[in-house]
Formats: sequence, structure tokens, C-alpha cells
Amino acid sequence: MKNDKKSKKINNIAIMGGTFDPIHNGHLNVAISVLDKFDLDKILFIPAGTSPFKNNSDKNKEHRYNMVSIAISKFDNFEASDIEIKRKGISFTIDTINELRKEYTGKIYFILGFDVLHDIYKFKNINDIFKMCEFILVNRFNEVYPKNVINFMKKDGAILHFLKIPNFEISSTQIRENIEREKSINIFVPKKVEEYIKKHNLYKEDIKFDFENVKNHLKKILSKKRYEHVLGVCDCAISLAKNYKISEIKAYIAAILHDYAKEYTEEEIKTACFKYDYKPDYFVRENIGLYHGPLAAKIANKDFGIQDKDILNAICYHTTARENMSLLEKIIYVADTIEINRGVNEELNEIRKLAYENIDKAILCILEYTFNKSIQKGQIYHVLGLKAMTYFKEILSE
Repeated sequence: MKNDKKSKKINNIAIMGGTFDPIHNGHLNVAISVLDKFDLDKILFIPAGTSPFKNNSDKNKEHRYNMVSIAISKFDNFEASDIEIKRKGISFTIDTINELRKEYTGKIYFILGFDVLHDIYKFKNINDIFKMCEFILVNRFNEVYPKNVINFMKKDGAILHFLKIPNFEISSTQIRENIEREKSINIFVPKKVEEYIKKHNLYKEDIKFDFENVKNHLKKILSKKRYEHVLGVCDCAISLAKNYKISEIKAYIAAILHDYAKEYTEEEIKTACFKYDYKPDYFVRENIGLYHGPLAAKIANKDFGIQDKDILNAICYHTTARENMSLLEKIIYVADTIEINRGVNEELNEIRKLAYENIDKAILCILEYTFNKSIQKGQIYHVLGLKAMTYFKEILSE
């Protein structure tokens, strides 16, 4: 039977935040491990509202909250909170902590995974959060802690606890992919959550995309060589998607649109930047070859109606790469380099082999190759690529 909140004083709590789209057994595994290791009265599951970092983050918010409530219903010390999804406008973590501080007087622990840890200094008033919470840094996949971030957090007074839990490699993206491909998800989510997803037909978005029309249009706006490159990237991306068991349709869409703006003239680039409200950073302004990825993503969204964030990111970052890329982003980045029209040489053949065995190693090889090439040409290398090199070296050094 659940604890009566009125009869028991709640002192120490932990916040389990996230999109939870959907919540899965990995989330529950983390929460159970935290509850087992720390002196807590309750773990508060807080589905994210409108995030300052993610587009369309408030999508399915009522469904996400309902699924969290269903998933944790049998745990006495777990509670779902709608504090963020009912908040109007952008939902900042500092506002959530301030609200919780009015209700809870004991310690507040903030459970943090690696995907968020890299962006911790983007949080509004992060130094105030450091003073109000202690952090539980969860290592789920034998990841390497980013030492520079950890050192900065410690220097700024953050109290950190480290928790390694049994490897349970699962993601909400993988679950959504399985649903799209009509594959089972029963080993990933509680049975009642699976039933809820089926009842409300969630994650069954039908991506309508006229491939033939797009191909015909690309023939008109791209040179023959560039068009053949795009088709080569499509073939390679689909092959890699099959290898890594993710959506081939998404890989195809990202691949066919990735170089849409590649052959724009400088005047066309200026016009497109204004039309699609794209404000390039310093690195892009100094290297005209970097415009086409972000612009193609804007065009894919506005002109072709692509809403899927993963597809848009794969298009956007296919030239620079970045830290914490999704598998689809990695596939498009690699496919752009290794497609057959790029030619045949010893270095490329080695990367092609790595692409199917360890895509992270393939990415690091490409990053190092393009960095050296940029230096030789006297070009500025985008900071995203530099950070990506450091990131992939860290995760591959273990």
C-alpha cells in the first residue's frame, strides 16, 4: 500500500527528470538503483515541459506524464509530477528547483545522465542550482566521464556522487524505432505502458515524403556529379541503417536532402539565410562550405514538412559532426564520406570497414582526416568538430 503523504514527513528526495518519450525499464532501473544507494524518502519523476534546448519538446506531454504515472504506480517511493508540463512557456530547471524548495526542506538530489552532463553549463542559473542540489551522476553504459565538465562542476561548488549501475542499453529512440517498424517493445517497457502506447496509437507517425519528386527536383538544381554523390549517400545510409537496425526511411530522407543547398551561390545563401531565419555562427561565416548543412535542415523543415528532430539534426550536422550524435546522425555523417563515388583508397577502405564494425571509430578517423585537410588548406575548423574529436577520443579510450 502506498505511503500516506500526510502521515509521513518527506525529507530527502531525488529528481528524475527527462523527456520520458516513452519511459522505459532503463529509467526505472536507474531510479531503483538510486533509491537503493541513497537515503531517500522519494524519487520524483518529472517529465520535461517546453525545453529551452529542444524543438517540439512539449509534444505528447500529457501522454508522457500518463505513461510515467502508469510505469511507477507499483512503487511506493516513486511519484510523478506535472510541475513542468503544466508550466506555461519555457521550462527552466532552476524554476522547478525553486518550486520544490518551497515544499521539501531536506536534501534534493538531481539524477543526471551523460547525455545531459555535457550540456550542464547551458542550464539557466546553473551555479544557483549547484547550491540547491546534490548531483547523482549515473553511468549506464560504461561511458567515460567528461573530466573537464566534472572538474568545472567541482570548482563551482557542485556536490557530486557517482553511481555505476548494471549495463542496460536501451533508449526511447530505439523504442520508437521498434514501434515504427512494428517490432516488439515488451522487453523495454512495462506491460501497461506498452498497452497505453497501443491504445493511443503513439509513435506511429506516417512520414509522407515523395522521394521521386525530390529526386527529380535534385536533378535540376544539382550538378550531375553532386546528384550521383547524393544517391551514393542514400545507398550507403540505407545499408548502414540496416546494419545498425534503425529506420531506413529516416536514413533515406536525411541522405537525399543532406546536400540540397550544397551548390547555392553566395547570393542564394544570403537569400536563404534571410528566408529561413538562419543566423550562421562565426565558424560558418568564415567557411562558405559549412552553410549547406544547417540551411538544408531549415529547408527540409519548412519546405518539405520534416518535423522529425533526428532527421533534421542528421542533415544539419553532417558536415561538422558534434558531441553526443544520435545513431542516425552518425550514419549520415559517415555515409557522406564513404559512399562509393568518393573513390577507392586504403584510408577510405579502412573507414568503410570500421563503419560497419564500430561507427564511433569510423567517425574519429573522418574527423582527424578532415581536420588535417582543413589545416593544410588554411581553413577554419568548426568548434563542433573539435569538440566531437575530443568526445570520441574520450569514449574510445576506455
